[in-house]
Amino acid sequence: MFHDFDIVTAELNGDTLVFAITIPWGSMWKKDDYSYTIRLELMGCNYFNCDYYKIKSKEVINIDENRYQRETDKITTTNVADLTRLELSIQSKANIRPDTYELHCQCGNQDIDFATITLSTTDYRIFDQDGKEITLETMKQWATDWWDGIQKMWDEDKKQRLANSSLPKSGRTWWQKLFDSE
Repeated sequence: MFHDFDIVTAELNGDTLVFAITIPWGSMWKKDDYSYTIRLELMGCNYFNCDYYKIKSKEVINIDENRYQRETDKITTTNVADLTRLELSIQSKANIRPDTYELHCQCGNQDIDFATITLSTTDYRIFDQDGKEITLETMKQWATDWWDGIQKMWDEDKKQRLANSSLPKSGRTWWQKLFDSE
């Protein structure tokens, strides 16, 4: 459930790391701009490191049986401001020891393959787009509501496909006729 959190900005104020993050559930709200940005404050941040992998060549190389990757250079930064330039999207997290976390990221920047942010924190606060503090439970409920909506959409799509599969060939879409499928 934890993925596609786009880092919009990052700054370090004393020992507080502050992220502005676009959450993926903006589509739940009926508005023209589906992005919804939260502010995440990570207090007690005494360690910050970001390893990112700059692509040397677009050519994919075989590293062993059934595994391929592009040739990259590992670059390490301890400058929090670099995160904005890298266009990172947090895909998962791992606790590597008490109060220390790794954030595994994809990159919107075409020159960067992926990145790993390692940071320490002892506490956090989350604020909504209007600056009101919200709980982690609120965030979890938004995610649950979003996934429930997607499941409903998939269920309705499946019902529609099943209804279409009983149509005579003349009532089917060109795709269904071509592949003789639902």
